[in-house]
Amino acid sequence: MSENAKTWTFVVVAVLMVAAVWLTSPLLTTVEEGDPRGKTLFPDFTDPLSANRLEITQYNDETGETVRFEVAQVDGIWSIPSHENYPADAAEHLGKVARELFELKILDVAGDEPGDQEEYGVLDPTDKELAPGTTGVGMRVVMKGAVADKDKKESTEKTLVGMIIGKEDPQQPEIRYVRRIDQEKIFTVKLDTSELSTKFDDWIEKDLLKLNVWDIGKLFFEDYKIDEMSQTLEQSGKFTVGFDDAAETKWSLADDFVYADGKWVSRKLGENEKVDQEKLDTLKNALADLKIVNVAKKPAGLSADLAAEKSFLNNAEAVESLMSCGFYVANVEGKPGVYSNMGETRVLMKDGVEYLLRFGHIASSSPSATAEGEEKDQDADTDASGVNRYLMVSTVFNPSVLEKPEPTPLPELKEGDEASKAERERVELENQQALDAYEEKVAEGKKRVLELNGRFADWYYVISESVFKKLRLSRKEMVRVEKPKQKKSPVAEQKASDTPALPTPELFQQLKGGPKGE
Repeated sequence: MSENAKTWTFVVVAVLMVAAVWLTSPLLTTVEEGDPRGKTLFPDFTDPLSANRLEITQYNDETGETVRFEVAQVDGIWSIPSHENYPADAAEHLGKVARELFELKILDVAGDEPGDQEEYGVLDPTDKELAPGTTGVGMRVVMKGAVADKDKKESTEKTLVGMIIGKEDPQQPEIRYVRRIDQEKIFTVKLDTSELSTKFDDWIEKDLLKLNVWDIGKLFFEDYKIDEMSQTLEQSGKFTVGFDDAAETKWSLADDFVYADGKWVSRKLGENEKVDQEKLDTLKNALADLKIVNVAKKPAGLSADLAAEKSFLNNAEAVESLMSCGFYVANVEGKPGVYSNMGETRVLMKDGVEYLLRFGHIASSSPSATAEGEEKDQDADTDASGVNRYLMVSTVFNPSVLEKPEPTPLPELKEGDEASKAERERVELENQQALDAYEEKVAEGKKRVLELNGRFADWYYVISESVFKKLRLSRKEMVRVEKPKQKKSPVAEQKASDTPALPTPELFQQLKGGPKGE
């Protein structure tokens, strides 16, 4: 190919590439003075790190209700004000949202008449004029942040982003119609809304219990109910299951008692009864991934370990609040305590931390939501009925799983014998080291209990009924009854032995064709 031909080829290719870019990128069209295309949607939003509050409001066109969700820094802690300031795991999540909105650029102008808002889905969900059945209502997103005020020499909260997000472009799903909350003009922008969630569990720490299921030592199940009139416990049964990951049969029944005639009576598995390994594995996995769908604040006066304080017992309003969730102050063996109306499951870890899971009443659909409603999480682990239940969680320290070292007897000290003295000192040192290691484990276990109770102390949790059924096993559910193998009668066994064996295919062919060689 000649040099001229090569040059023309390069020129043609370059022209085609420029044309392709021009056709696919509206930002590269000529921008005249006053033309918003290519400019940022929020020019005053200059620092994504300044964002400290996000408010999202959506509208249910069937019910006419709004769903409002808010996450913010409250006293320096990320919290969810729309859910009674429950702690949020929001720093990284909000950072993603802030960067997405900070980089938002206008692609084009779609309309600027009020009548266009319904068509493009950018009606404001907070508009009081909206009625059930209204269509074209968008998602309202407001982001605020601390901005330095030079005159006052301090930071003040300022709205960084205020927008209504509407429909997708039918031809380009990544393109959205939007408008600022203070303007009528409708723009198109490239926007990913996946992080703009109003689901409670999208903004919280997913690992509620913070336990390693392989460190489970035992499970304790207590089956009882509350007599609401007498405020006493009606005991039914209790059993303990041990876990050994190294064993062929990992779960085994350690203790099993039934309450009868005012006393506990031990019982054992029947001949055809087996511990249901699959159901206990399901329980184990549910503990590792314990999902909560909502929270509600506990009444004041309850300590972290759920012991009822004297001031609380005299607070009728607080006791009534507790009872409304299915938890009661009851006397057991002369001692008042807080118990649940659906029994409890306890999980003893190998480090001595013991989790207490107490189960209460069926929960309302949204115990801590605002009056504006609550978005239903279609992805939540729930059964078809959508029923939820209250749960109280606490921990105590149980040192029974920690083996306290028995000191090695000290050897006799012989006068003037340096060897016996050295040996005695060696044994004393080893005894002290073993004791120190044990006491360190005790201290670590107690510290972890304090940390966990600080996490659980203020809250009722709400879990789906399906999760409740995995965690709260009755003995009937935990024990599987196998059908006994039917034994053949002696007569049947004799008849079976007298029946001649059928010929093999090879023998059949030989009989059919006659002996070989004929």
